[in-house]
Amino acid sequence: MKALLFFAFAIVHISHSTAGKSYFGTYDQVSSGFGHHFVGFEGYTDKIVDSLDYFCRSDAVYRLEKLPMKLLRVLSLTSCGITELADDAFEKVADSLEELNLSGSMIREFPDLSKFTKLTKLVLNHYLIGDFLDEMSRRNESIGIKHLELANTGLTELTKSSFSRFKNLKTLDISYNPNLRIAPDAFSSLNLENLNMNANGLTTLPLEVFNSIPTLTTLSLNGNKFVKLPQNGFESLPNLTFLSLKFNRLENLSIDAFNGLNSLKHLDLSHNRFTDLQPGIFDNLTRLETLDLSHNALTKIQTKSFSQINNWSRILLNNNQIDEISQNALPPLEKVKTLINLGSNKLTTLAIDSFLPLENSTEVRRYNGEDDFKIILSGNQLICNKKLAWLVKSYQPRPDPHQPDENFLSLMTSLKGKKYVRMLPPIDDPTCTAPEVYADNKLVEIQFE
Repeated sequence: MKALLFFAFAIVHISHSTAGKSYFGTYDQVSSGFGHHFVGFEGYTDKIVDSLDYFCRSDAVYRLEKLPMKLLRVLSLTSCGITELADDAFEKVADSLEELNLSGSMIREFPDLSKFTKLTKLVLNHYLIGDFLDEMSRRNESIGIKHLELANTGLTELTKSSFSRFKNLKTLDISYNPNLRIAPDAFSSLNLENLNMNANGLTTLPLEVFNSIPTLTTLSLNGNKFVKLPQNGFESLPNLTFLSLKFNRLENLSIDAFNGLNSLKHLDLSHNRFTDLQPGIFDNLTRLETLDLSHNALTKIQTKSFSQINNWSRILLNNNQIDEISQNALPPLEKVKTLINLGSNKLTTLAIDSFLPLENSTEVRRYNGEDDFKIILSGNQLICNKKLAWLVKSYQPRPDPHQPDENFLSLMTSLKGKKYVRMLPPIDDPTCTAPEVYADNKLVEIQFE
């Protein structure tokens, strides 16, 4: 039968050492009725190639032949369905390759990674991994990889020996492996810093696993099936700075849920099922900067829900069902650097006493325009009356500093020698739903008498 041939093209980034410049070239992929293979690398024989990036889409590449480059730093061959590597496929580039991405492959026998002397990042997502980890663990040499991605690879079990040769591993992605069982000591030989366990079908926190990785700084547990979190569930992770639990099924939190997270700066609890939050839940997170509670079912923010934190950057409460914010429920305005998002709720007003007052009454509020801070209120059902006048008054734009008006000069004179903090903040561009005289008008354009 006559073989049918067709061509597909990939972009290759070539960096010549002689010219000191970079340019783009192409190589061809040829397919026949007997299989697909790469050809056309001859033009790059002994070239210095910075990166080669090819996405095969529907074109299968069954065998990867010898790469002829003299030097290759980054190689990405994704969704190619590679099942076989020539014995000498990486012979010429093993000493220069730093990043290798073979996602979407089905390689039965993987090369000895210890021969890749500079390889620090290996990506094998969407890869029928088979016995890859077992095969690596049976070899004597240490593997220098620091970043390993094994998402959606059909992993079913991790044991103490699975990563025994990956002594330098810092970042591990084992997400989208819903049948994965992890032994308590699976990571005990590592000093992991970043761990992605998204969409692994977890219903409870693997507490014993966390006990073996106190070095962790980033933990992502999105898209699992958590309904609740145990008390002190994260206390073995004192160095954690980023924790994401979005797209779970969490309905409430115990007062001790986040005990021990003394270094945490970013907490994402969005897209869960919270209807209420106990005051004090976040009090131990004294270094917290960003809290995302958006896309839940919260109806009320209670007094002193965020009172003990002094480094706020962003508080996201948008897309809930909030219709009430108690007195002193929110932190002092002056202690939030960037954003309070209350958009797309059911608020009819926002009183100034919803925010805790400053403890030091000698501090003065800084004039608008000094920073990018904003309160977002759009998407609510605002009743525009004098209760919102404080927001409108504070929205007056800052004059041109090169041509300041008398009021600005007077304000700056009065603040001389005092500590500068924020003036009552600008808001976004919400509209009024009531009373009728103000309906559909922009809040910031209303002049309250």
